[in-house]
Amino acid sequence: FTSEQPVTITIDPESTIGRPATPSVIVRTSASRPGYKPAIPASRTYIFAEKVKTQSWPGGNWPSMIINGQLIDLDMDTEVVKDPNYSGQIVSSLLGIPSISIITDMRNLFDPASGIYVNATGHGLEWERECSTELINPDGTPGFNVNAGLRIRGGWSRNDDFPKHAFRLFFREKYGNDKLRYPLFGDEGVKEFDKIDLRADQNYAWSIGSPNNSMVREVFSRDTQGDMDQPYTRSRYYHLYLNGMYWGLFQSQERSEARYAESYFGGNETEYDVVKVNTENNYLVEATDGSLDSWQKLYNMCQKGFSSNSDYFKIEGKDENGKPVKGGEIMVDLDNLIDFMSVIFYTGNFDSPTAVFMENKKANNFYAIDNREDRSEGFTFYIHDAEHALFDEAHSPGIGLYEDRVNIGRRQDNLKMEVSDLSRFHPQWLHFKLSDNPEYRIRFADRAWKHFSDLGVFSPDSALKRLNKRINEVDPAIIAESARWGDSKRTGAPYTKYNNWIPEVNKIRNRFIPLRTNIVIDQLKQAGLYPSIQAPVIRTQSASLNETDVILASPLSVIIENPNSSGTVYYTINGTDPRKVGGGVNTGTLFSLNDINLDIKASTQIKARVLSDSKWSALQQVNFIDPDEDYTDLRITELHYHPPDLISGPDTIDGQDLEFIEFKNVGNNSINLGGVIVDSAVLYVFPEKTLLPPMQIYVLASKPKKFFNFYGMLPSGNYQGNLSNAGEEILLNDPAGAEIIDFVYDDSSPWPSGADGEGFSLSSAEINPAGFPGDFSYWTLSVVKDGTPFADNVIAEVIPPDAGESGT
Repeated sequence: FTSEQPVTITIDPESTIGRPATPSVIVRTSASRPGYKPAIPASRTYIFAEKVKTQSWPGGNWPSMIINGQLIDLDMDTEVVKDPNYSGQIVSSLLGIPSISIITDMRNLFDPASGIYVNATGHGLEWERECSTELINPDGTPGFNVNAGLRIRGGWSRNDDFPKHAFRLFFREKYGNDKLRYPLFGDEGVKEFDKIDLRADQNYAWSIGSPNNSMVREVFSRDTQGDMDQPYTRSRYYHLYLNGMYWGLFQSQERSEARYAESYFGGNETEYDVVKVNTENNYLVEATDGSLDSWQKLYNMCQKGFSSNSDYFKIEGKDENGKPVKGGEIMVDLDNLIDFMSVIFYTGNFDSPTAVFMENKKANNFYAIDNREDRSEGFTFYIHDAEHALFDEAHSPGIGLYEDRVNIGRRQDNLKMEVSDLSRFHPQWLHFKLSDNPEYRIRFADRAWKHFSDLGVFSPDSALKRLNKRINEVDPAIIAESARWGDSKRTGAPYTKYNNWIPEVNKIRNRFIPLRTNIVIDQLKQAGLYPSIQAPVIRTQSASLNETDVILASPLSVIIENPNSSGTVYYTINGTDPRKVGGGVNTGTLFSLNDINLDIKASTQIKARVLSDSKWSALQQVNFIDPDEDYTDLRITELHYHPPDLISGPDTIDGQDLEFIEFKNVGNNSINLGGVIVDSAVLYVFPEKTLLPPMQIYVLASKPKKFFNFYGMLPSGNYQGNLSNAGEEILLNDPAGAEIIDFVYDDSSPWPSGADGEGFSLSSAEINPAGFPGDFSYWTLSVVKDGTPFADNVIAEVIPPDAGESGT
């Protein structure tokens, strides 16, 4: 109806005059005026939970059975709704989590020629339809109401024998909102989105008749990647209503693509390459954003192999000794790759990043993202669609609890992993080829030891805590999902919460999680990716301190002991690894055949390994952090305040982009820089728990990407603003605001003029300076043009330290 005046509408859920008998009433409005385009429609959904219990075919233009072979299932199952175990809980289940309502023209869904639900294999903009979508929070807090584009999402689940399809929402200006501006994931994620997925469990879903529905397998894997401090995609649970009909339990998910990368990592979406598998095109690898050029380059490196250190370290832009080189390029974030593969190995995911369904010969279910304009980062990898995971029993072709995804490259049967060409190249093949190099194997072993330890993400306690968090979130909604889809494709009793869901999640938490950790450790040992000897134990008289940050309230007596029957403990307190590249002992490393007793009175970083029969244990590291730090030994040792503009090929590098400030710890103990602030011409806050070990250096740069491209090294941090070419104040304060360093530099005589746009930096005249940096005599010119970041001002090779890192 129309009205020229504001109107009040009374909604009677019992009335079906002018509408189908859906359990929700939808009010959709627009405004118009002669000579103007109609306003973009707005919608509101009013859900009557009691009515949802009796949902069935509502009449009107709703389909009743099958269109284009697509099964249409609309009913709530009366066996569940009337079951005494559940009948009194249906409404509370519907109100247990937030709801999303999608409203669109019925033809957009079910028209035989153009409806996306009954032509679910359709892809692209051609198969996007206008809709309105609302978030309705049961506690009454504000949600959102926006117009969007709607598509079907998924791969195999697009087939018409899947009655419950997943969706993707696109936010575009033509619909009224160029972005969704809402904190979908609270403080966990960004607050603006170009698109969002509404995924549904598919491979083991009640909607396709599977008894193994858990609603937690897939998201557990992505949560684990996030708990490893790696980038990941976030999710929340929702009930979904489609044109007023309850459609069951869904899950929001971010999409790993260029816009996601721009949101979390900065830059512009056009700078990113995104690599994934096209399941609609014979599982060929493709670039959904950017190109495959860098992926091709990485594949070529794999073809050559990584057995030599020169080939291995090249992937990180380093020379054969593991030292950065000018002009180097980081092709892969190796720690990210290791952690990605560790999630695959632990969960027993047999469908990613290669699939046993395809005899481990084709790629599947992974995303890789790289900023091609930034040579300092390389590809990162993202867990995706991890439903074939966390099984304690065999589910063909998976074998359950003892699933071994670690050693598929060494199998001697038809399931041996192989990659024939670029179109099949995936991150596990990259990992497999890298494993030929001992430096990669020790790096993998170090991270595996950390993550599979008693405090690691794969310890039974940590894994169970992560799993239970998701179980507790989705638990309130399971009864409603059972009533909606528990009878789908069933001739017998429907799947229910107590008979099916709880036993299924209990298999994961009572059998898989308690046993899986040690099973995977054995598999990693077989592959040479887990040390055969145990790492040192760092402890007090009463407690283990392994892999922790210890806040020093008072002096602490610490013991480093060897838990093995043989071998020698090697340790350092200067920030370096006891093991050097090639397997020898690093310079400055201390050792003992017996237990080591240390009295820790100041900030200290201990790194320790056991060496036995030429085999190293994993690295054990503990940071002792003094909250009342003494900054007496912190010095500023280099200031590149006026780099000249430079010509590099066809490009000009703005000199401001190469500015940097260098600090050095000239003392004998580590310095806790956490919370220290550079607050003057430029601004930088040192991250919490940042330790700078003795004689190590911390470099702040104006533009990290430009710094890496020019120097071949990553700066320790990135300050905001720029230094004045004419001189100004440099102020360093402790977390309480007390002054640590405060001086003014100058570009006029008697200050060294060569630092003022002539290519040299201001460098401390002494290697370990003791004077006042506001005095010109404190400074000299760098021994080479462009300065010597991460190094003393002497003619020597530049080696960035293993310093300034967090203890975790």
